[in-house]
Amino acid sequence: YQRRVHGIVSIFFHPSPPMDSLLDMCRAPCPQERDLQLLYANLRKNEDMIARYIGSLMPRLNDTLSMSNHSLAYLFMLSVRAKARDMPWTKDSSAEFCNYVRFFFLQCSTQIQIAPDRVAIVSKKLVDRATSLGWAAHVIQPISSMISRMALGDKFAPMFVDFLQVCLSSRNYHLAEDIASGDKLDMSYGYPLQAKNVVLFYYYAARVFIGLKKFDKAYRALQMAFAVPGSGLSMITVEAYKYYILVSLILRGQMPTFPRYASLTMTRQLQKYCSVYVSLGQAFLATNFDQVKKCLQVNHERFVKERTFGLVNQCVQALSRRTILKLTQTYLTLSLEYIADRINLTPKETENLLLRMIENGEVHAQISQRDQMVYFHEDPEDYSSPAALLSLDRHVADMHQMNQRLENCHDQMVTDQKFIGRAAGIVRGGRGRMLDDDDY
Repeated sequence: YQRRVHGIVSIFFHPSPPMDSLLDMCRAPCPQERDLQLLYANLRKNEDMIARYIGSLMPRLNDTLSMSNHSLAYLFMLSVRAKARDMPWTKDSSAEFCNYVRFFFLQCSTQIQIAPDRVAIVSKKLVDRATSLGWAAHVIQPISSMISRMALGDKFAPMFVDFLQVCLSSRNYHLAEDIASGDKLDMSYGYPLQAKNVVLFYYYAARVFIGLKKFDKAYRALQMAFAVPGSGLSMITVEAYKYYILVSLILRGQMPTFPRYASLTMTRQLQKYCSVYVSLGQAFLATNFDQVKKCLQVNHERFVKERTFGLVNQCVQALSRRTILKLTQTYLTLSLEYIADRINLTPKETENLLLRMIENGEVHAQISQRDQMVYFHEDPEDYSSPAALLSLDRHVADMHQMNQRLENCHDQMVTDQKFIGRAAGIVRGGRGRMLDDDDY
């Protein structure tokens, strides 16, 4: 009986001879990239065997492999552990959580760049568990360190999505602003990208900018989210469209538009699933304060549940500002009482709103305290100052750089044999149907 028990224990807690030889290979020095590529190929070939023994290997992984010297092998072991569904993390898994965090600080970027897909798996696992356990703030610095050491630049990587997610969960919006502001247009780094990754990146980026009250950048990020080719509807696009409507109302005073190539079926379904927000937008466009406030009261619980109540309130305030801006296009002088009546506020509240708009540069006006009159003026900016010219020059340079990127992307696409063959097959077999996510 003791021999049988010892045999069972040895199976589960001691690697097999093939596993021992694989670990010896992992510990061997790999001075050149070719050696790392060979090691990675052997690890992928033996992934099933590693998955069988990963449960017993993880507790003593630090004694077997070095995080800095054997980063590629260590990363592969962590990715196999992350893919194991029968090993969930709990609050008692703090030791293993710390192990993942330490690896993000100590890894050798030269080695892990050999396996970018494994980096994405480990990063996603770490972020998902940290978010579910309320530890999101603890993984911001590790992921930031990994991103900076890998020198990704303008290249897109799923780690950007993970980083924005933990910053949102912990409400550290300012830490995510740099990554959210970048145009990650180079998709050639080697990560297993899907349309979902790109849409999520711009959705999270928009949420970051909303938290920072930078609605112009939030609107642009949401535009980019709906510019991703695809015809299917998902929870991500539904949530993004809700924010798209609210941000557009606050920033531009109108309902958002979709790209011309967007699927008609998708846009109709979005209108259906976001009917409450569409109704709010229609009342906003009609400048119907009573209907807007009624919509807010009737759907109060839904807005709170979906965490959009704050933005909806800002839409009500934006409607008042839009009404005042329309008045400036018609009148040069108005009484505070008349303006207050048009926007359903008291004269004192109207005065405070006008003062904020004057401070923010939204309107150019003077308020007479003696006769309670408002005098509107023309915009004094003639765009001939050095600052205006510098801003114009910067935008022209950005557009030129964008044009170069598009030309390079077009040249690569028209010469890619795989894409040409697939596109030709679609046209012959699908009678000219639109390309969807799977085709790209």
